[in-house]
Amino acid sequence: MLEHDALLLAAGGSRRLGHSKARLRRDGEALITRSARVLASQQSVRRVAVLGHDAEALADYLPTDWVCVTNAHWQEGMASSLQCGLAALATSRPVLVAGIDQPGLDPSHIHALLSAAGEANEAAIVSDYGGAFGLPALLPRCLHSRAGELSGDRGFKPLIHRADVPCVHVAAPELALDVDTAEDLDKARQRGWIDT
Repeated sequence: MLEHDALLLAAGGSRRLGHSKARLRRDGEALITRSARVLASQQSVRRVAVLGHDAEALADYLPTDWVCVTNAHWQEGMASSLQCGLAALATSRPVLVAGIDQPGLDPSHIHALLSAAGEANEAAIVSDYGGAFGLPALLPRCLHSRAGELSGDRGFKPLIHRADVPCVHVAAPELALDVDTAEDLDKARQRGWIDT
């Protein structure tokens, strides 16, 4: 399996949902805890979680082998959290990045992403939801130094296009459902992915 580091983005304030999605539970486990466990399931070398809103309380939900860093600019959006996390890792290894709002994520998909990378660490390996792609994703080292080009609530997608980085898509239609709104939460509960 490709040697890599793990980055969990968990800084947002769940503004559209109206309450913390990090604390929502699947099978009794908080989403932030579950996401960290699933992301680390393939033996990452180092693990960093970026926190922001309610950082002190959420740090208690993370396993002790995760380093927590606080993004003071979390309200600016995902780009600032990605920059914060990559700066904290300061690594030359590919970085496996995930959020906390995809209750359909499981270890088999993390395995599939890393398997798709093989030993090539200069391609971006992304989750394909069917018509769109995004997290979780394996970001090659060639993109790390360019994270400063990002802004707002957009993640790494613009970097892939601008840097002309090869991009491998791994199918994950179940990850199209992320919990951002009350409607998303209802759908996740109907699928049994969020405890009622």
